[in-house]
Amino acid sequence: MQQATSLAPIKKTPKAERNIISLATPADVRYWMDSFGMGEEQLRLLVRMHGTDARPIRAALTRKAA
Repeated sequence: MQQATSLAPIKKTPKAERNIISLATPADVRYWMDSFGMGEEQLRLLVRMHGTDARPIRAALTRKAA
């Protein structure tokens, strides 16, 4: 009789990592471009200015829109 194998639990991304922008990952770049409604060049510029944490970028975009 074979023993049932359990599936490995799905690893969820820690909440803190959800705000990190990885410009080395094409899927991540696309996600943040869509999220912020901008092109890749503008996203890369904002990451150079504010770092890879999405929160300061989001705050800067909010200030700019106001």
